[in-house]
Amino acid sequence: MVTEFRFHKIAKTELKTYLTEPSKVLDISADFSLDETWHAIHFLLCKVDRDGELKYAEVVLEGIELPMPETMMEMYEPTFNLGSPIHDLNVHLSKVNEKELVELYLESELEENDIHIPIYFEEMEEDEQKSMLLRDIIDLKKFYSEIEPEREFIIKYLGC
Repeated sequence: MVTEFRFHKIAKTELKTYLTEPSKVLDISADFSLDETWHAIHFLLCKVDRDGELKYAEVVLEGIELPMPETMMEMYEPTFNLGSPIHDLNVHLSKVNEKELVELYLESELEENDIHIPIYFEEMEEDEQKSMLLRDIIDLKKFYSEIEPEREFIIKYLGC
């Protein structure tokens, strides 16, 4: 099953709509998405968090859980991040050297830790895999840097 992690930027004024009608989250197109690389990126970000605070955990996974209708719970796990956490995450992300981060990538380590590896990585050399991860990390940092934490939220969900 192909999965992707979708990120939506919404105005704070729209949050009530999504809290009262969570299925509306699925009606908005993604402002940014990570395809199957999302789990590896999450793993790498947490790996650089040497002080054990897991400040990077919320970049992809984590956040405040958004209620979803039971019929959709099997396919989607939406969460959202508020203004201050977005600012903090952006500060942390801006300090990440994406090239150094990608150098931490070892496919064997992902397998050992039960991290989802994109199926198309099987056909790629490790340098190509790292290149793809690097592109996605740069795009993720750019997405977070463009959020206006005082006026916007991020809604994230895993989809297929």
